[in-house]
Amino acid sequence: RQSRLFRFLILTTKTTTIHLLMSEPFMDESRGNLYFIEVNDQSSSDLSVYEMERNDSSWSLKYHVDLEPVAAAFPEMIITEYYTYRWIYAFSVIGFVKEEIDAESYIVLHIPNKAVKYNFINKTFKKLCSFEPSQDDGVNNFYGSRRSFKFIESLANF
Repeated sequence: RQSRLFRFLILTTKTTTIHLLMSEPFMDESRGNLYFIEVNDQSSSDLSVYEMERNDSSWSLKYHVDLEPVAAAFPEMIITEYYTYRWIYAFSVIGFVKEEIDAESYIVLHIPNKAVKYNFINKTFKKLCSFEPSQDDGVNNFYGSRRSFKFIESLANF
């Protein structure tokens, strides 16, 4: 299933269409590139990260991630569905960061009561911080993505 995103080019005042891979994507910009993060299914520990080609013509697979090792380290991330007994992975994507060196790029995930940083290349992860439990921590609130805003240090006066 594909969706479309419309983009307005300020310099040329033209509108272009970008094809997306699913209907509710998590998209983020980092270092001038556009990234699309696809979470396939609540019962899957996999996610894929796509990068928009420079000419805006297509998406290319940049990283494929299996979060099973993260779930093993943080078992609260796995919830058993009571009527089917299938596992559901409770996580949502908070952000994507492309570092200057590709090997240092990472994704930030929200799992129940924690934020976790996952490095794509060496497949390492670490807890960034803990959260107090919230009424929004139900399994349905973890599927997909949440919005976050990057902190940018600036000396500008606002």
